[in-house]
Amino acid sequence: MDGAEGTARVLAERNPPTRRVPCLVVLTGREAGRVLAIARGEHILGRGPGASLRLEDPAISRRHARLIARASRLEAEDLGSTNGLWWNGQRVPRAALLDGDRLQLGDCRLAVRWSGADEGRLWRQLYLRATRDALTGLHNRPSLEERLARELERHGRYRRGLALLVLDLDRFKSLNDAHGHAAGDAVLRATGQVLRAQLRASDLAARVGGEEFVVLLPECDPAQAREAAEKLRRELAGLEVAGPGGARLRVTASVGVALAGPAADSPAALLARADAACYRAKQGGRDRVCCAPPAGGGEPVSS
Repeated sequence: MDGAEGTARVLAERNPPTRRVPCLVVLTGREAGRVLAIARGEHILGRGPGASLRLEDPAISRRHARLIARASRLEAEDLGSTNGLWWNGQRVPRAALLDGDRLQLGDCRLAVRWSGADEGRLWRQLYLRATRDALTGLHNRPSLEERLARELERHGRYRRGLALLVLDLDRFKSLNDAHGHAAGDAVLRATGQVLRAQLRASDLAARVGGEEFVVLLPECDPAQAREAAEKLRRELAGLEVAGPGGARLRVTASVGVALAGPAADSPAALLARADAACYRAKQGGRDRVCCAPPAGGGEPVSS
């Protein structure tokens, strides 16, 4: 073995090939920049709640395509979608996906990337930093606003119901003043955990202010919205968080509920109605739910 060959072999042993995993990078549409890491197995791409890889685009079918990921192969198959599966500019029933290929579903264009695991994790982290609240792991305000605009557009088209909840933790400033900001942060994190545990996969929870949270409930009628709000209120009222010196911290929340009307609400108008209902819940004694009147007038309802 000469010196060059020996050096090459030693370098190869020190730097074994990195296992490459498939990812889909959203290039255009409302979720541009999002990265979908594809684990081995079968996955459904679509905009419906049953899709394991959900893309929020009204031109995408609820079950649009199937992805099949194997050790070194990724395949896509159209599931009879309305607008079809497009691969490198051609409409196809199925395709084997290689690094650099382009897919289009509805108005959403995606790039196929076979990346090292570290690179895929980095992309995922960057996306999460852009869309999530660092303390609670819930969505942040820009992410909520984008999703709310999409859901209102979908509600205007299909009329399947849409509810918005604003939750504000009661007397949170007093808790912070009495126990310190670390205790307050622990309560906020625990609140985020309660919201994630109680909501459906199709729902969205966001932290939009210090102690203010917003929950978006697609395909939800008035009775379901009230039930969801009451359930969250009860769960938070029963929450205990460990504080400094063995203190047990308790928290309650005032909740405002607003439902999208038959006429197209703007995101700001729907948020304002839910926020006003939350304010009325606080004025009415806190730890309660208040429902906004329908768009156009009427009296709020408290519980």
